[in-house]
Parts: sequence; C-alpha cells; structure tokens
Amino acid sequence: MHIYVISGLGADEKVFCHTYFAQHTVVHLPWLPVITSQSLQQYALRMAATIDTGKPFMLMGLSFGGMVAIEISKVYKPQKIILLSTIKTQYEKPTYMKALQKIPAHKYFPLTWMQKMKTTASFMFGVTSSDEQRLINSYVTNIDAAYLKWSIDKIIHWQNETYPDNVIHIHGSSDRIFPIQNIKADFVIKNGGHFMLMNKAGEVNEILRKIL
Repeated sequence: MHIYVISGLGADEKVFCHTYFAQHTVVHLPWLPVITSQSLQQYALRMAATIDTGKPFMLMGLSFGGMVAIEISKVYKPQKIILLSTIKTQYEKPTYMKALQKIPAHKYFPLTWMQKMKTTASFMFGVTSSDEQRLINSYVTNIDAAYLKWSIDKIIHWQNETYPDNVIHIHGSSDRIFPIQNIKADFVIKNGGHFMLMNKAGEVNEILRKIL
C-alpha cells in the first residue's frame, strides 16, 4: 500500500529519514507555492492531486502536515491517518495560538523574522544534535517568506472540529509547539519534543511497527 507523507511547515522528506514504513511504498507530498486567496482545504487538495485514490492508501502527517492530512481526509478516504506532533482540532491548539486569533500580532512581523531566530526555533523544536541543528538551520533559512506567512496564519485560524475514526495520533510529552496538555493522543513518547520523529525515532518506530 502507498503511504503519502506530509512533512512539517517548510520541511521536506529528510525529516522522515529514520522513519519505519514496513513494506509500504512511501510517496512524499511536497509543499507547493501558495495562492494567498486559497483556504487550507483548497491548498491541501492541490497537494493531494498526485494521490492515486483508486487504490487503498494511508496518510502520514507531521506537524502542519498533520493538519493538511486531516483536510485531505475530508474529501478522500485513506485507510489510516497517522499524525505526528500535531493537532487534530481547534480545541487542541495551545493558548498562545488562541490568543493570536484575537490579537493577530503575527501579521505584523517582518516576513523574514523566522529566518533570524534559529536559536529560538531549535529550542521550540527540541533539537538535540548538530545534525538536527543543521537541518533546522537549512529549513528556516530557505523557507519561502510568502509560504511562511500564509501557513502560520492558516495554522492559527484553523477551525476544524472533527476528525475521522481511523486517525492514530503519536505525540511527545515535551512538545513545545503543541503542548500535550491540550491533546488527546493515542500514543505518547516520554520526553519527546516536536522533533521526536528524528531524535526519538526508535520509540516512534516501535509504535509504527504495531500499527502499519
């Protein structure tokens, strides 16, 4: 079966380099240039255009990619949806994101603000090695400013209220982007941060071996 994987905001398939997929065929759905007038679901369906929906398939979404996977599943019906380090509904958003819905300070930051905050990004993502640091540096340095602004706004204003029964959510207990206090996860990785797919890959893969 094909597993279509969606990385986190501005990231690529490298974040799945240690991930267990059993004997399934893995297809990475890359981020596309944004059309600023598009909704998140419209954008998600553009990403889903290459999915062969005539055959059974699964989705795996990391962080923002998990939200996109939920939006895709509203139109196409995957056999299983595996979510990593993400949220399933607006009710799982952290307090700071809920505050930004009311006071949209993020709209007034310069478009390159994230590119100058590598240390903060490393802390928030829970980076634990020099290889991870280099990967984060590459992502925050090369991310498209228009895509960044659009994506952050879509995350903050995501109003999803439901999710399919076939969702399996894996989350870290120490995630700083999406703190676990608001999240109902099926599996919790102890001391796992937002980058647990890389630095807690062994523990994540133990779960994936059970569910794939």
